[in-house]
Amino acid sequence: AIQDKRRIGLGVMGLADMLIRLGVRYDSDDGRAAVRRVIDTMREAALAESADLALERGIPEGVRRAGLERRNIAVFTVAPTGTTSMLAGVSGGVEPVFAATYTRRIGTDYVKVVHPLLEEVLEDLKPAGRFAAADGSWDHAAILAALDEHHGSLQPLLADLPADPRLNAFVIAHDVAPRDHVLMQATVQRAFDWNTESDWRNRNRSGRTLAGNSISKTCNLPNDAKVGDVLEAYG
Repeated sequence: AIQDKRRIGLGVMGLADMLIRLGVRYDSDDGRAAVRRVIDTMREAALAESADLALERGIPEGVRRAGLERRNIAVFTVAPTGTTSMLAGVSGGVEPVFAATYTRRIGTDYVKVVHPLLEEVLEDLKPAGRFAAADGSWDHAAILAALDEHHGSLQPLLADLPADPRLNAFVIAHDVAPRDHVLMQATVQRAFDWNTESDWRNRNRSGRTLAGNSISKTCNLPNDAKVGDVLEAYG
């Protein structure tokens, strides 16, 4: 099967961090538009390279049967990249930041994890309000305590923080409504497969561009979610 279709799995991580750096919310039309532009660019570059490799090394039979003239029947997979992205210090896959801070079990120890981008953004800003220490630095203990109180969400703390688009855009998984989780997944899926302007070598007989394998996406729901909320996400 590998030789017949030569699937490869180019993916993404740090996508939510990118949006925060841009000052664009993950759960907004602007956020989805930015993601679409990024994935579109990646798709076209990957498909063009696959088509060039087909000229160099030939088209596998399984890809030819699909009506494509490239080396790989699929070039993208969005994996969850949970531990990998944590090691890289970025958000995972196409997910929003899970939480600004949380506790993770590593072996037998419980370790407090702070998302690196939050620390980076705060270092760019002058401490103010109740989170400013006496020496003019950030009172990190107070910030962590407040974040723990709000389950890792920065949004309830914005009134006590300097005005900055990156902080406004720093939404976590539970700040994002289920519908917006689904809309982001749909944005990435469309960018993978629904473009009809790609090079003709990458379109099948129906004229569709088929570029991706699958998308890993979590739709976070609150603890009091009902069955109907789950059905609405699927609907």
